[in-house]
Amino acid sequence: MGRLSSTVLRNNIGIRESLEKKASNVGASLSPKTKKALNRMENERIYQKNYKNRPGVKRRAMWSRGRKLYDFAKYKQTHSAVSCYKKGQLDINLPEGMMTETQEEALQDHSYTQ
Repeated sequence: MGRLSSTVLRNNIGIRESLEKKASNVGASLSPKTKKALNRMENERIYQKNYKNRPGVKRRAMWSRGRKLYDFAKYKQTHSAVSCYKKGQLDINLPEGMMTETQEEALQDHSYTQ
């Protein structure tokens, strides 16, 4: 059996019955402890499935999702991506006669950019 058909079978008839069917097809038997563990797994799966579909749980999830969206939008408004830094803000603004040689060299293009 491929992965897809195995998954479909498990979702359609449940974990326990699916594994029992597969084991019987290959001629293997399951121990009582294995069957008990599979029953627990199946019961947990059914409980989680039913829990997710409860109206109160759905309402809480929607409320939480809405709250997260609201908080995100509020954060984006207060923390804009625009910086207060402007190009050249930290550059040296001295007249050329007052600059030292190292400051003038710093303003020159490097040889590898020419």
